[in-house]
Amino acid sequence: MSQTSRRYARGLLCTLVAFAILGPPLLGAISGCGSHRGWSTGTGGTFKTQAKRAPAVKRSVSRQSLAQQLLDMQMEELSKIAETSRTDNSLIVNSDKILFETNSTTLRPGGREILVNLADVLRKYPEDLILVAGHCDDTGTLEFNQQLSEERAMVVADILIDTGVLPLESIQVKGYGEDRPTAQNTTDEGRALNRRVELVISIDESMVQNW
Repeated sequence: MSQTSRRYARGLLCTLVAFAILGPPLLGAISGCGSHRGWSTGTGGTFKTQAKRAPAVKRSVSRQSLAQQLLDMQMEELSKIAETSRTDNSLIVNSDKILFETNSTTLRPGGREILVNLADVLRKYPEDLILVAGHCDDTGTLEFNQQLSEERAMVVADILIDTGVLPLESIQVKGYGEDRPTAQNTTDEGRALNRRVELVISIDESMVQNW
């Protein structure tokens, strides 16, 4: 085999190996590989690379960046419906309409309408992971309030599911009892604000597509 043929065969093999390991999106980045562009040969013709993991790292960074963009886009929409705050990796939706009567799982007037409007936005983002967090005031025993907070979270989750927020496995429910008040429990107004459900929205980066 001539030197030219060997060089051609080596480049073809390199391309096929890279395709099998790293996938089609990276073919352009390694076209024409041989003893240059970070590739080198060891004894016995074994191919080595000093930077073959770099594309995977870049892809991970890209997904993280896209996840942040998705959160920013959602915040813009959700904040028009309910109070929405941003952390590094999540959104927290907390509306004074998603409140409940004392010792009850009945939503106060306007709550269902707000949830339906929120669901209209959330349906656009199947990459979401949604934690539905239920809370209580300090009326009742600790055990009762814990159970009540879980039931309130389930009421809200059921409305989101009935409105078509999918996939279902993206929704988790948790009750926090009276442990996380947002206002003082010393007044009727404060206790009313603590009888609430919040949505904590993050992004499942494994579902983020490289646009």
